[in-house]
Amino acid sequence: MKTARGYALGDLLIDTGMRQVTRAGADLKIVGLSFDLLIALVGAAPDLVSTEQLLRRVWPDLIVTPDTLAQRVKLLRQGLGDTSEDPRYIGSMRGHGYRILAPVKELKEQESAAAASGEPTIMPAQADAAAHTANAALHVFSPGAVNGVRRRWPVVLIVALLITVGSLWWALKYHEKVGAGATKADSRPAAAPSASVAVMPFTNLTGEPGKEYLGDGMAEELINALSQVPGLKVPARTSTFAYKDHATDIHRIAQDLGVAMILEGSVRSAGEHLRISARLVDAPSGFEIWSQEFDRPSADIFKLQDDLAARIVKALRTHLNAQLPAAIRRRAPTQDVQAYQLYLQAQASADGSAEGFLRSITLYDDALVLDPYFARALAGRSDMRMALVAIGHPLPQGLEDAKHDAERALSLDPKLAEANSVLGAIDTLQNDWLQAEIHFRAAIAADPNDGYGRSQYAVFALISTGHVSQAYAQAAEAYRLAPANAFCILVLAIVNSLKGDDEQTVKFADLAIQLGASPRQFAEPYSQVDIRRGRYKEAGLRIAESLSLVAQGDGGAGVMALAYEALGDPVKKPAAREALTQFIRKLGSAALDPFLGPEMMVVLTQLDARDQAFELMTLANDKMVSNGWVLTLWEPAMRSFRQDPRFQPLVRRLDLISYWRRYGPPDGCDLKGDKVSCH
Repeated sequence: MKTARGYALGDLLIDTGMRQVTRAGADLKIVGLSFDLLIALVGAAPDLVSTEQLLRRVWPDLIVTPDTLAQRVKLLRQGLGDTSEDPRYIGSMRGHGYRILAPVKELKEQESAAAASGEPTIMPAQADAAAHTANAALHVFSPGAVNGVRRRWPVVLIVALLITVGSLWWALKYHEKVGAGATKADSRPAAAPSASVAVMPFTNLTGEPGKEYLGDGMAEELINALSQVPGLKVPARTSTFAYKDHATDIHRIAQDLGVAMILEGSVRSAGEHLRISARLVDAPSGFEIWSQEFDRPSADIFKLQDDLAARIVKALRTHLNAQLPAAIRRRAPTQDVQAYQLYLQAQASADGSAEGFLRSITLYDDALVLDPYFARALAGRSDMRMALVAIGHPLPQGLEDAKHDAERALSLDPKLAEANSVLGAIDTLQNDWLQAEIHFRAAIAADPNDGYGRSQYAVFALISTGHVSQAYAQAAEAYRLAPANAFCILVLAIVNSLKGDDEQTVKFADLAIQLGASPRQFAEPYSQVDIRRGRYKEAGLRIAESLSLVAQGDGGAGVMALAYEALGDPVKKPAAREALTQFIRKLGSAALDPFLGPEMMVVLTQLDARDQAFELMTLANDKMVSNGWVLTLWEPAMRSFRQDPRFQPLVRRLDLISYWRRYGPPDGCDLKGDKVSCH
């Protein structure tokens, strides 16, 4: 099949690097299998592609029916604004296949340089299979990406995580389809235990994209039920959902997640009835060892989930000839089926924007009217309220209400991992590090297989308190548990950057790019590698290009480029310090931007302008926006900042001393009484 850097399809632009389809600059949200199907058709245009060829190209090594293909074509047409009755883009020949109708033009990179017109840049297609199946991870890394703002990554992005935690929380835990097919950076995983199964999201066959939540909810409940069976290994939702909507072969998924079995299925709904199809596949051989269909009233959904879990365990016992205990009959999350449906819709409604979060809160409100004791709905509403506060949306008493919801959820279900994680993040926003530690540890204890939860703990609690080595241990374990989850890869790259391990930083940053992330998002860690290798100009150019997208005020990119170049030329340092100081004054309160501000603090420190760096940090602290900046304090480039006498009163104001008394001083530092000394 032909390949190209991108395509013009009629009035559409297809960016194969970013896996994005736009019309007049607007993203049409063609993702996952729909995007793969479109590329298969466009790459063969104007020829007809047979049904068999499409099944092989879009679903390699998987057994799917022509009906599944027809359903996916229908979804793709809906996304493009096309119809089967009067097609503009995709034509069909019954019983034979499909073809592209609109004119197709292959685009090279230079042909797509149309930023002024709002058209996306067509990036080179990634050669790696991971990139072929990955979504653009841009929408995972920054809530601002939803509104078209592409932000920088890594330590500076993670600085902003404490500001943007709510939207990032949603992005990977509930919805975002991230890099399926990712290869573990460390090869040859350990042999999977025979009693192990990964539950994949169930395919939505209702014909209504708005009911996608049904399949997700079915898979999530089965994960919850099977996880309670002693001796059975079941990866968490954030591990398996990373492969959603990607034609990743089951052998690869099983190898990545260290399991011997894969459970997959589909959901159809018609009126008040559900039809569930499920099958259990032996991953090494690819053979189906069990399958069954269930037809039940929607009101029996909880009993159906328990029955399905019991049948799966029975099938595993028979296949493995093992003494697995029977599946445990769970207490339903709520006794009100309508409240449960609203809860699933609320999870599906958040899209990273304030409007999405508000829509989600409304649905949680409706669910809680029907069942005020629905702990999961309380935890979800807490999450969304915190998200709104995090992105700066005015929400009176938002953080207080979020905390109240999470605490009430825990009073109803003390082992609810999500509520503990939300409280842990709120604690860090309020500089209550001891409580944050308690809540994050409780979340991990409740769901030890959740790599995403461990990554949150590493970022919010451990890195913020300077325990980088412990953060690395958690991040490495998170990556082992969820090797296709982009957030886990990000955190591991970040921790390696903080450790000063250039080789590992670049390796994991490169892996994230293979999963669809833009190289611009990695300007900061790559630039620090450049600096340590004496490539100051290259570092400055990386930062300048990145900052031009987020800096407020004219001239920011030039100022930052000069500052980085001056790191390699002491003669230029005075001019760079002055230019940066004037730029900060020009920005005023905008200098506290959680992406730009910490970056300027680091550069000021490297330019031997610690007075200005401390002034900036003090201003952030006085304005109560300094919490996210705490992460920046532990960068290798901030060593002289940590050794400055003014560092001592700063960490007192941040209430870090009591945490260090309990859990030990930060890496590379000593604690004597109330004084911390960093080497």
